[in-house]
Amino acid sequence: MSLPKKIKAFNLFADGQGLAGTIKKITLPKLGRKFEEYRADVMDGPIEIDLGGDKLEASFTVEEHNDILLAKYGLCNHAGVRLRMMASAESDDCEFDEIQIVMHGRWREVDMGDIESGNDNSMDVQMAISHYEYIKNGVEIVYIDRATGVERVGGVDRTAERRRNLGLNY
Repeated sequence: MSLPKKIKAFNLFADGQGLAGTIKKITLPKLGRKFEEYRADVMDGPIEIDLGGDKLEASFTVEEHNDILLAKYGLCNHAGVRLRMMASAESDDCEFDEIQIVMHGRWREVDMGDIESGNDNSMDVQMAISHYEYIKNGVEIVYIDRATGVERVGGVDRTAERRRNLGLNY
């Protein structure tokens, strides 16, 4: 019986700046879809029509008030902040997976919490994401770029035909 691989360590980079040793936790984006109920003429019940993806958002906690991250608050560009998380997932059988998650977006909220002498002074950051990639052992599993309308999952470009129909040849 094989046991599941668990993430044993991770590191976060913000625009290339490593934050090792300061990140307490990361909440990765939920991949969700918007659906609309549809029922017509001979249909005995409704089906749901896929209208596209839900918004993507992530959050993380930094165990310090980090000037580099704080300076990125209020950027105009929807992809102004570039994060990359590197993680090592490991099994009890000493098998390893490298997991890389790339997110581009901007801060929705920076919460520097309460300041109290002798206590934690962490900073919570919430991020609105416009670009997301999930890569495992060098293989792209999910690629979503909302601004360009590109969505690839498992190597299949699910929106290529739509873009072609609109005269967008990328």
